Amino acid sequence: MRRRGISLAELMVAIAILAFLLTGLYLILVAGAGYFRKGSVAATVHQQARLGLRKLTVEIENSQTQSIYAADAPVPYLIMPSADAPRPAQAGQWTLTAGRLTWQKWVCFWLDNDQLVRAELVVPPLPAEDLPVPADPDYPAFGDFSAAPREVLARHIYDLDFTVDSALGGGPTVALRVVARQATASDKATEVVLQNRVYPRNTR
Repeated sequence: MRRRGISLAELMVAIAILAFLLTGLYLILVAGAGYFRKGSVAATVHQQARLGLRKLTVEIENSQTQSIYAADAPVPYLIMPSADAPRPAQAGQWTLTAGRLTWQKWVCFWLDNDQLVRAELVVPPLPAEDLPVPADPDYPAFGDFSAAPREVLARHIYDLDFTVDSALGGGPTVALRVVARQATASDKATEVVLQNRVYPRNTR
């Protein structure tokens, strides 16, 4: 019995089928990689937005209601007093004078190159009996903070908004809005917007 060989036409059909299968496999891998990247970016953006909002909330809660100042130029920023000892001391190392907190430094948060950054200055005057008001020139200048050593609190921060609201009962509050964003393709991005209203605990 003679063994029949594979014809050229059959070989071409087999190659075409193999190419079709490989193309399908490639498309599946590309789609999977795209979904994986989108998922990874979404997780990163959510994590950074939550991290930034949490760190802002904790420090603002421990500040003083009457001495918080916010502005949106040249970039969104917020200045407030802190009773924490100047770093590298750990947070929560407070000093009391006659039963009242001793304010030990000024802290500033602002947006810089898609990062939420923080800096502090130990400069007088700090809040005492006579509380400053938002227009008080005794607040340290933003330029002094931007020239000081800084700490990056969160990355991929696309926008920040600080609003000091005195209309609610119980004293001024700070409305926070943190927008985190990261590109997933040349024309697409994943964006997360988180908001919170913070009530500073200390009135004096």
